[in-house]
Amino acid sequence: MAPKIIEERRIINREGAKTLRAAKNSKSFLRLFTVLSKLEYHVVQILPFMEHQLSANRTYLNHLASIILDSAITVHREMGPGLLEAVYHHCMLNELQSRELTVSPMTPVPLYYKGMPLNKDYVIDLLVENEIVIELKSVEGLLPVHEAQILSYLKLADKRLGFLINFNVPLLKQGFRRFVNRF
Repeated sequence: MAPKIIEERRIINREGAKTLRAAKNSKSFLRLFTVLSKLEYHVVQILPFMEHQLSANRTYLNHLASIILDSAITVHREMGPGLLEAVYHHCMLNELQSRELTVSPMTPVPLYYKGMPLNKDYVIDLLVENEIVIELKSVEGLLPVHEAQILSYLKLADKRLGFLINFNVPLLKQGFRRFVNRF
């Protein structure tokens, strides 16, 4: 590092230490310390409840995931590989709805930049129970751009779980991929 930068850091550290010593001696520091101690107590009390809620949500998402996998296998067995993506889209929509799940087809996801909406919407193929993103494909092989697509949808829509399903495979397990975002 350049000597000037090192000297500036020393000055900043000396001034910071002086400020901290002065704050420790003041009543405001004691009040802040008391408030932080109480806050820590409440966080410790709430943490187990939050962990339980998070665990329950994961269990619910995993239950939905098993229904989605079973539905995809059913559609693949019934229709076989090699059809257009739109065919699988309609079949999956019907299969998931027949299992009494709430499914939103072709859900737009707006794009925001620095809190401002841009004139661009992306479209999720299927959104199950307003929780799980499903992107359907019927291609020779999945490419990294398909993975980037599902990951982008998860982040932009602020969803935690998504599936990329390619129906153009002999066995569906070869075309079924799970993606997570802060799961």
